[in-house]
Amino acid sequence: VWARNSDNEWKKAIITGREKNEEKINVKIKFEHDASEGSYILTVPQADQGEGTNDLKLRNVKEQSSFEEGETVDDLIVLTHLHEPAILYTLETRYNRDIIYT
Repeated sequence: VWARNSDNEWKKAIITGREKNEEKINVKIKFEHDASEGSYILTVPQADQGEGTNDLKLRNVKEQSSFEEGETVDDLIVLTHLHEPAILYTLETRYNRDIIYT
């Protein structure tokens, strides 16, 4: 998943657990590639079907999506999950590899 950290940046994360009650879901996440962040609990409201959360988004990974976000994506519209962190990550990756034209 993509999760916002304490600096309001989108980071890759792994869900390590969750606890659900009537109104909220406590999601325990661990950020990938960042030992300093460690793991923490993110509390999100229970969403109706189809709604998401502002601090947690699904990632486009090969096993679950038609395309993986990053430099291999020529057209962002082919991403299964098209949202702010997916767009920013793909554009940053393409820019760093000097593949800036989409």
